[in-house]
Amino acid sequence: MSISDIAKVVGRNRGSVQRWLSQYRSSGLASLLETRQSPGRPLVIPAWAVESLKQRLDDPKTGFGSYTQVQQWLSETLNVQAEYATVHHLVRYRLGAKLKAARPVHAQQNPEALEAFKQTSAPTSSCSNNTRR
Repeated sequence: MSISDIAKVVGRNRGSVQRWLSQYRSSGLASLLETRQSPGRPLVIPAWAVESLKQRLDDPKTGFGSYTQVQQWLSETLNVQAEYATVHHLVRYRLGAKLKAARPVHAQQNPEALEAFKQTSAPTSSCSNNTRR
């Protein structure tokens, strides 16, 4: 079979099949079966800094109010410079952490009125809001 015919059968580009054949002829089957890891782009925030940040996020006594505070903490404490988007992606998606910041409460809020509201607005099990018309 020609290389073009083999490429059609395996569903790959002719150049890929040619490269595989050349590698097989020069280094044997073992080199074709070897799984290589691409070095990829180096991480902006090194693994040791990620571990330190994770420990800080797991501590219930400390927390961050914003991703900008995380960014500043990394810069000041660990001397790691990272952009806001990088910090956000690391904390929220890779580490799966949510920032521990209390929601603001108005200074004139009446606690008794809040409790009364919670009591009167509690959902009941016999509510028919889920029925379709």
